[in-house]
Amino acid sequence: MGVVSDEMSYYVNAERDHDERETSLNGSISSNLHYTQVSLAAGASGSDSRTYNGTMSGGIAVHDQGVTFSPWTINDTFAIAKMDNNIAGVRITSQAGPVWTDFRGNAVIPSIQPWRTSGVEIDTASLPKNVDIGNGTKMIKQGRGAVGKVGFSAITQRRALLNITLSDGKKLPRGVAIEDSEGNYLTTSVDDGVVFLNNIKPDMVLDIKDEQQSCRIHLTFPEDAPKDVFMRQQQESANERIITGCLLLNFAMAAQAECNISSSIQNIDYGKRSAAMRQVDRGKTTQLADRTITLVMQCDQDAHIRVQLNTANISNNGFGFGPNGSLNLIASDAFSGSNNLDLALASGKNDNPGSTGTASISTSPIIGWCLCKMVKKW
Repeated sequence: MGVVSDEMSYYVNAERDHDERETSLNGSISSNLHYTQVSLAAGASGSDSRTYNGTMSGGIAVHDQGVTFSPWTINDTFAIAKMDNNIAGVRITSQAGPVWTDFRGNAVIPSIQPWRTSGVEIDTASLPKNVDIGNGTKMIKQGRGAVGKVGFSAITQRRALLNITLSDGKKLPRGVAIEDSEGNYLTTSVDDGVVFLNNIKPDMVLDIKDEQQSCRIHLTFPEDAPKDVFMRQQQESANERIITGCLLLNFAMAAQAECNISSSIQNIDYGKRSAAMRQVDRGKTTQLADRTITLVMQCDQDAHIRVQLNTANISNNGFGFGPNGSLNLIASDAFSGSNNLDLALASGKNDNPGSTGTASISTSPIIGWCLCKMVKKW
């Protein structure tokens, strides 16, 4: 007799009758198929005697959610265990032996001791790798002849381990807060640019913010999470690149003027892989990016204002002045109090390669401010 696995065993026997000079051979194999038990046996005695035998055993429970098969005989006091989300193949242990959920997420606990507390427990090793369970142990107590119900709540998770590299080639530092596009805190980065997300969406935007810069990462995953994957690791590769370019701007006055300058944002995302930066034109995908920063310049007198934009030293994956996309500073409006004012120069741009550029705007108010937009296109 031997054991192949927890669910399969075999038996082999050989005998010799010296008086009759005959040899007998017998063998059998038994298997628990989760929803029934099957046993096959065969024997031979002498030269002309052969026997074959096959049996199936188990039970069937008919209840309000359908029909559920059991590999064990069902007694008069039993229970139906239910996994929500209709998760099949989950192993549940009880005093009566192990059972498995079917395609509806149901399993029969074949025997419950009446009037006594019995434990029913989920074998978490049998859960799909993308599923967590809130409480895997339930206690039930019921009278003789009763049919109990035990429910388990499962949570489908999509985990990801990101290795994030900034546009300057450095790893994301430790302790940086990661938020979603709505500003909700998700997690904090650890060493070497590693970020673990416990539950991500198929199309998700991450905002990375620290004291010096702010970048945005666009993640795209398949709509259906693979059940046999515990965690997806996003690497830097040609088809799965999570590096984003981030233009770090430092606005300053390039000419003397009694003006104050402020901007709506100091950092702007130019990640080339953003889905929002792509448009389809006649069946071809082209890259298009428009990003706007609002500058507010308040001046006490007539001034010819030149705004200096200093960008970080960014690799080819990020932003740079040059032929691939010029930077335009467009003065769209100017006011003095509630009155519109004319602008002497509506726009300026810099097409020269490098990490800095200058755009000039002339204003003619005595007291006023102008609203300027910075636009960059591929």
